[in-house]
Amino acid sequence: MQPIVNVMAEEASAKLASAVTIDVVRPAQAFDAGGRARAFGAMVQALTQAKEAGLDPQAGEDALSFIDWAD
Repeated sequence: MQPIVNVMAEEASAKLASAVTIDVVRPAQAFDAGGRARAFGAMVQALTQAKEAGLDPQAGEDALSFIDWAD
């Protein structure tokens, strides 16, 4: 797979006028390696459902305070 990806990186480098490297050998190359994006999506969906069910808005704000946004 790496040889094909190398060709893709060369084409991207030419089009973007900047060096592009794509590594498919090392694991966990996805932005969501820690599951944060999925967790955030699940939280947003749950908060939307809670709002539709009539949950107090302050409860939603309290739920957001449990997330460590700095990390």
